[in-house]
Formats: sequence, C-alpha cells, structure tokens
Amino acid sequence: MTYNAFIQMNGKDVVINGVPSKMLISKLGRSTNEQVVQYRRQGRCLLADEVKCGDLIEEGDTIYLVLASRKEEGAIYAILGICNAEVDIQYFTEKHDEYGNPEFDEYGNPVAEWVSRGSTWGHQMFVSARMRVEDPGILHTTICTFHIPATQECYELDRAVVNGAKTYQVDTIDDISAPGLKILQVSTDER
Repeated sequence: MTYNAFIQMNGKDVVINGVPSKMLISKLGRSTNEQVVQYRRQGRCLLADEVKCGDLIEEGDTIYLVLASRKEEGAIYAILGICNAEVDIQYFTEKHDEYGNPEFDEYGNPVAEWVSRGSTWGHQMFVSARMRVEDPGILHTTICTFHIPATQECYELDRAVVNGAKTYQVDTIDDISAPGLKILQVSTDER
C-alpha cells in the first residue's frame, strides 16, 4: 500500500486553503513543554496538496496554521499550530469627513481612529521564562507571540485585537526566520 493510499483511507477530512483533502494529524512526539503539548500537532498530507508554511488547514471546528513543512517520500510532513486566536490588525489614522477634510474635536485636536487592516487566524503563545532563555531575541516587554500567515498586512506599532477583546501593541515582526509566516512579538497596548 502506498503512503498516498494510506492517507486517503485513514486520514481525517480537512480543508487545505479552501480545497477538501485528507490528512493524518497526531500529537507531536515526546515534549516537556506544555504549550507544545497543548497547541502543536504533526500532520502528513498528500503530495498533491502542496502544503507550505503559512497555510491554514481546517478540520471540523479546529483550524491549524502550518508552522513548518517538508516533502518526504510519498507525503508532505508538517508541524501544525492550533489556531487559538483570531487576530485583527489595526492601524491608527486621522478621521476624515465625507469631503476628505480632517475632523477636529471641540479643543481643535485632530480626531483619530483605529482602522482594521484585516483579520486572520493565528497561533498565540504566551512567553515563559523558558522561552526567554531559549530565544534571546525575545524583547523584555514581550507578553506573547503570534504566528500569522505572511499574507496578512501588519507593521510595527500596529494594534493586534485578539478575539475581539484583548488589545496588544505589535513591537516587532519576524518575517525572515519562517518564510510564509510572520511572527509578531506583542506587548500590552496602553494607547
């Protein structure tokens, strides 16, 4: 039996970038990191699916973000992050009236507002002491990190609104270490 036939017979029904397919999804091997145990999975899918880093995979009510992938003999192996946050990226701009003129408050100050750049599903990880030791690039103000698809427009000092409630300030964006992903380091938004 080929690996493709095995995946077709035993794989879970998933939607990869809007296309129905099959995928074997299981927990990662042995890990002592609680966040890895709770929020990371491994998957194997058909070569024809061409899964790559940054793709979103839906399995029932669960959405996964592909954090890494590589082609193996007969399949594509992927590390999946369970999307535990819907992230709306917003930027700050002056408010204008219907004629394009800036609006002012009663004291003559320009009126500003937060405008959405769009929202996406993301993989949120809260920063622990262990993460700070293992990754010296984490800023001292960072509360958590978000892995989001690289297709989502985002810039430093934008606001990340998580699940429509909690707001964070985007301090830095790593779009080099994992092609197809943007890794955001965020802190408390006090604006």
